[in-house]
Amino acid sequence: MIGGNHLNLERLVSFFSGYLQLLVRGAHLEKFLNLLTSSGLYLWDVKRLGVEVMQIKVRAHAFLRIRRVARQTHTTVKIYQKKGWPFIRRKLVRRKIFWIGAISLIVFLVYLSSFVFIIKVNGFEDGERQQLLINLSRLGLKPGAPRRQLMQRKSLIEREVMIHTPGAVWLGITIRGIVAEVQVVKRKNAPKAVDSCDIVAAKDGVITKMVVIRGVPAVKEGDIVARGDLLISGVEWLTNPETGELEKREVAASGIVTAKVWYDLETVEPKIVWYPEVNQDFFREYRLRWGHKLLPLISFGRRPLHNYYWSRWRRPLYQGRNPFDSVEIIKDTWQKVIWHRKVRSRQEIERSVKNNLGEKLKKLDITVAPSTQVSTQEGNCIRYMTTYEKMEDIAKVLFSRN
Repeated sequence: MIGGNHLNLERLVSFFSGYLQLLVRGAHLEKFLNLLTSSGLYLWDVKRLGVEVMQIKVRAHAFLRIRRVARQTHTTVKIYQKKGWPFIRRKLVRRKIFWIGAISLIVFLVYLSSFVFIIKVNGFEDGERQQLLINLSRLGLKPGAPRRQLMQRKSLIEREVMIHTPGAVWLGITIRGIVAEVQVVKRKNAPKAVDSCDIVAAKDGVITKMVVIRGVPAVKEGDIVARGDLLISGVEWLTNPETGELEKREVAASGIVTAKVWYDLETVEPKIVWYPEVNQDFFREYRLRWGHKLLPLISFGRRPLHNYYWSRWRRPLYQGRNPFDSVEIIKDTWQKVIWHRKVRSRQEIERSVKNNLGEKLKKLDITVAPSTQVSTQEGNCIRYMTTYEKMEDIAKVLFSRN
């Protein structure tokens, strides 16, 4: 244990003082080593690479003494690598401009990250979006604003902007790095031509947020609703202050109802597929078409009877006023097709499922990751059922009331 600690200490001292990895060549390597060790030099990692070649490590300050011993023993010494702190420091000093520039760049990027440069607005378009950006800029939320100051004034900015933006029922500001994202829920006004209506669920889901503009809420946050369930009723019961009786009043219900909605996407993939291989042998036939007549000119090869790929090439020679008077050369080519059976790997099937789901997700405007995916074996096919969870506004106006 004491010898191990002493060895580690020697290696540590060698690192800070600098050491060399040497290649020694000669016929008297043993004599060379004996003279070095008897002189008190510290050697380590001595490796014989060949009959007359070996590798050693020594401290840098001992190199001159090693050269004298090398001349005495008629050996050649070559520096293979220079290691240790002195040589590392020398390299760093040589690249001083690079390191100063790199550190300056990092400091500059850290400094820039303390500002907001991009403002994203979700929920408003065109003129409403431009007016919202003007209101935000007037309150200090604009490109180049300090992020720390915005975090302190975020609640105040949200309240002030809501006062000057009558077209929004809710507004939230989220600051992520250099991006400030403004999420706006646009006000939905009830149809003017309708005296009364209800708000019902357009899809199945779990209510996560309700903003009632007009009407009486029939559900609350956390409730599970099915398609067609009443969300906001357009019937209000008011107490007459003079008679004390309840009076019915029908209004046009309106509001925002956000719910957690699930989409189940099914994909069936075969485990065995057949793919065609077009043979290089072909049958080619040239014909001349003149009006309704087809005159054979020349043909090559043997025409396949089954499982073939057919292609046609046309070259007009004369185009008259009447399409039936035109003249053209037709080249038809038949190539035999050989079908091969292939058993698809699990990776190929999953890659195909991912591509098919990508096309369906674009149509449904779903960008979130799937919550669950279940696969079942059905003969020569694998059925995948993938579930996606999405937040949507499920409010739907119902004009007629039973």
